[in-house]
Amino acid sequence: MNIPLRGGVAAVAGLGFLLSAGTVFAGGDGLVNVFVPQITAATVSAAPASGACNLEGGPVTLVIRDSSLHTVSPAVAPICTGGAWSTTVDATSLDEGALLVDVSQTNGSSRTDFPASKDTVLPTISFVYFGGTIDVIPGGYVYPAASSTPSFDFESPDNDFDSATCQIDSGAVEDCSSWSYVSPIVLANGSHTLHIIPMDSVHNVGVSNDTSFCIDACGGGDVTPPVITTPATTTAAAASASGTVLTFSATANDATDGAVSTSCVPASGSLFALGTTTVTCTAHDVAFNWATSTFDVIVTDTTAPSIVTGTDIFATSTSSSGAVVSFTDPTATDDVDVSVSVSCTPSSGSTFPVGTTTVTCTATDAALNSATSTFIVTVTGDTVSASPVTGSYTGAQSVTLTQTGATEIRYTTDGSTPTCATGALYSSPIALSASATIHAVACYGAIPSLDAAFAYDISIPAPAPLPSGGSNGPPVAPTPSPTSGGTSPAAPSFGTGASPENAPGTANGTPIAPTVISQPIRSASAVSTPSPLRTTAVVESAENSVPVVAQGDVVPESSDSRIVTAPESQVAGGASGLPGGNYLWIFLVFLLLLLGGWFVWNNFWTRPE
Repeated sequence: MNIPLRGGVAAVAGLGFLLSAGTVFAGGDGLVNVFVPQITAATVSAAPASGACNLEGGPVTLVIRDSSLHTVSPAVAPICTGGAWSTTVDATSLDEGALLVDVSQTNGSSRTDFPASKDTVLPTISFVYFGGTIDVIPGGYVYPAASSTPSFDFESPDNDFDSATCQIDSGAVEDCSSWSYVSPIVLANGSHTLHIIPMDSVHNVGVSNDTSFCIDACGGGDVTPPVITTPATTTAAAASASGTVLTFSATANDATDGAVSTSCVPASGSLFALGTTTVTCTAHDVAFNWATSTFDVIVTDTTAPSIVTGTDIFATSTSSSGAVVSFTDPTATDDVDVSVSVSCTPSSGSTFPVGTTTVTCTATDAALNSATSTFIVTVTGDTVSASPVTGSYTGAQSVTLTQTGATEIRYTTDGSTPTCATGALYSSPIALSASATIHAVACYGAIPSLDAAFAYDISIPAPAPLPSGGSNGPPVAPTPSPTSGGTSPAAPSFGTGASPENAPGTANGTPIAPTVISQPIRSASAVSTPSPLRTTAVVESAENSVPVVAQGDVVPESSDSRIVTAPESQVAGGASGLPGGNYLWIFLVFLLLLLGGWFVWNNFWTRPE
């Protein structure tokens, strides 16, 4: 059964539909089928669809889908009426290309995957060539040499280009599907426009391509081109490895038309690569007289690399030549080059003398642009040595500081770190009589060594107390002991006016213990050694002859080797005087013996018989 369709196209049930464009769409089996004409730019928003059906009065479901599975359906389902249905569908959201159509009714009749297609891309004309006896001038405009019936050839990038129409000015529209066209009439001198309207295989009509041209002198006899003013050869610095963006100005002036526009390739503001690029500028006047001018843009790398400043280094000499110092060369970056070489002088691993040395590092790029940075290597000499070694001592110490090769040694004993400008200048051994820490640096010119610390723990023990009585002690009253008669011996006599209360070494009859002083004292100059002697001296106090034990360095003071003197502050109670507490008692005993001997001699040995 043949079903007449629009445009005289017939459909055969069960075989499909044949479109005038040559596309066959699948049909039905006599129950339900579908016909969707080619969707074009003209029909995309309301693409027609129709077909046969067998459930009278029932709705027909229509779904069209693209390769991305986007789907569209009619806003309202069509109703089967008289065995047929029809509707429109908005296919704007579907992809270009092949489509599939599904149709069904509620009684189970259906057909799926019926092919259709969408093509809404308008064809275009990409190139127009002027042939025949036409002269081609820069920019695509032409001058006929002597002909008034020019010919043209053209191209289209569309694969489904089908046909085209051509028209000159407002003349007749003619078929030019053969990709060429010859003016059907003789054209008058002056300006003209060729209109080419392409059409593809599904009858999408493209936008007209309008190309202007001239017959003879378009300007009425003006054959003088304008004059173009362009920059001289321009040199620019590269901003990156890609080159640099450069702007420039090019102008043109015509004797008849005045200032006219120019066009340059590459245009101002373009990215110019490293090297030389020729810029071509063109201009034409109203009569289409063309002029051309060129200039060169030279892009070079004139920017120096950027180099990191190295960190100052401090080292200690390991020999008389100094120290071997190793370091990592600083890094550098460049606007153009990916990598930049860096070299340093002196190089890493060199021997650096004692003192300061400036290391200069240079970074150089491929264009020989260079940048430098510096850092300081400071080599100090060996640290100071001390004798005796640090430790604990029970006597005063004399500390000697040494360092061969140093210009001087500076030291402190207050815990601070000396420099070559601060601290005491060492010139002789340092006397220590109490615990202390010596900090010392060796100076090599103005360069100090590392700080050396020497800790001395000095603890001088107090002497043991002297025993009471004895050869070196003060006299002590004898302890009474009972006699056979049961009486105690008489108390010792202390001489005229003496009593136990004011006896030497007593206070109100109570013995006074000796006082120990750990201070430097001075002794007679008869001591032969020029250095202080460590000694213990006993000094009687002025009050009650209390012995005072003085301990310290004995320094010669006078010719009497028996005299030991100490500052009054060193003697308890302000004691002073002879140290002869021991000798005084010996002298008194000797005097008593002498007197006793004289008495016996006079009274017994020399008395007459």
